[in-house]
Amino acid sequence: MKWLYKTDSMNKYIFALLLTLLFSLYTSAQHSAYLKRSQIYIRDPFILADEISKTYYMYSSSYGYKGMPSKRMGVTVYKSKDLENWQGPYKVFETGNGFWADTSHGCWAPEVHKYNGNYYLFVTFTNAKIKVPHQLTNREDSLVYRRATAILKSSTPEGPFIPIGSKSETPPDWMALDGTLIIENGQPFMVFCREWIQVNDGTLELVHLNNDLSEMLGKPSTLFKATEAPWVTRLNIHGGGFVTDGPTFHKNKNGQLLMLWSSFAKNGYVVGQSASVSGKLKGPWQQIDKLVFDGDGGHPSLFTTFDGNLMMSIHQPNKGNIRCHLFEMEETITGLLQIKKEKPMDNRSFTQQTEADLEVEAEDYAELLKQEKRQWEIRKDTSASAGKYIFITPDTRVSHDDSLHNGVNFSNKPGEICLVTYNVNFKTPGRYYVWVRAKSTGTEDNSVHVGLNSVWPETGARMQWCQGKHKWWWESKQRTQKEHCGVPYQIYVDIDKPGLHTIQFSMREDGFKMDKFLLTLNRDFKPSNDNY
Repeated sequence: MKWLYKTDSMNKYIFALLLTLLFSLYTSAQHSAYLKRSQIYIRDPFILADEISKTYYMYSSSYGYKGMPSKRMGVTVYKSKDLENWQGPYKVFETGNGFWADTSHGCWAPEVHKYNGNYYLFVTFTNAKIKVPHQLTNREDSLVYRRATAILKSSTPEGPFIPIGSKSETPPDWMALDGTLIIENGQPFMVFCREWIQVNDGTLELVHLNNDLSEMLGKPSTLFKATEAPWVTRLNIHGGGFVTDGPTFHKNKNGQLLMLWSSFAKNGYVVGQSASVSGKLKGPWQQIDKLVFDGDGGHPSLFTTFDGNLMMSIHQPNKGNIRCHLFEMEETITGLLQIKKEKPMDNRSFTQQTEADLEVEAEDYAELLKQEKRQWEIRKDTSASAGKYIFITPDTRVSHDDSLHNGVNFSNKPGEICLVTYNVNFKTPGRYYVWVRAKSTGTEDNSVHVGLNSVWPETGARMQWCQGKHKWWWESKQRTQKEHCGVPYQIYVDIDKPGLHTIQFSMREDGFKMDKFLLTLNRDFKPSNDNY
């Protein structure tokens, strides 16, 4: 009996050991699985290119407690060797344990900087139970509460990160956010935003930090207000105000200091640019009229890849299917920053231009965006080129008698709803006239918008069909107030330089069917409607 008892105990032990091993293997497999950038929901993405490990680290708030075993909000990180295949999320900080932040509120805009041999996490925390003062008559007191940037420290970029103090590193009676570290003349400074909710006109603030980053040395000084930028528009929620978000810095080849930051403009959330006249953090700061990015995305951060390319990360769109988008940047002749090209999501394939004229099948798209209200779907049709086309569904407005719901089944705002994107590698710059082969079966399914590199010029708005009902028809006309059936020669995109560009189409009317599109440098070219 003793032998049997020992054998039984041993079997139980071996069984438990096997279970532990299997669980370990399962967990390891989970952590070794890769996610594509298109699979990761993320706002305010910040990427650290760690030279020691040759690894890219992308920091994120823990959406839906993802990566947080104790179900408290915190900060997570994804890691990658190529900016496309990511592992994670892994926990680097979790609220609670006596820390002042609300454990159920998101931890915003985390970013990590290497400084004096350690890694410092700058992150915005919130606690709505701690009220702070304000002097605004258009703001409810319940909306004005503790929000601050705190700084945490770790010996590795993967954490865990520990708060360097018991309080925040921004003023305790301010609503402050989006702090970032910048070194000037060997001294550490933090630039952060003062929340528009507390002061109406949001600001960019500068404060000197002590050498271990644990305290402010003196009071913050205002660099500029949101409304000093001519492009900023009012955000009409919670009584309204003017937003400042996400500062990030670059010193150009001439030694001039540039700042990218976000606010709202006429086309939504955008990235703007400011230049320091003195070349120093204190400014004064000149506001640049031309936006860096005007496609409903923002909160930029800049980093340099291991092969030496300056990159900007943003989140886009600002609501809905939000992802990290990456852009290679370049300096203009005057030293300002501009987008050189977007890094295609998930290294998706692109169309290579080989002839002056370029034809692309509609179903060979690279990415679909803003699909919450309407969706592009691939359909089969033997009369279509290659037997397929794409269709905006559901189609709820077939005729003029059907109800029009602006922003749902109709949009006169290019880039607002239901986007399809194509990556095209141009070898020849110039003005390309856009032709689209489409089919209309009703009176309210015969128009679309055209965009380039997430910008929606007037020359791509309201592309219109009146001819060729119930069959595939090539057209290149723009609807105007005087001519509803469209004016020729007005639909085009200007390619300023060779390389990868994104051609985009967005919904104007649901039910639109697209078989293929054509780009031509020949203004007088007209494709035949007798064949594909």
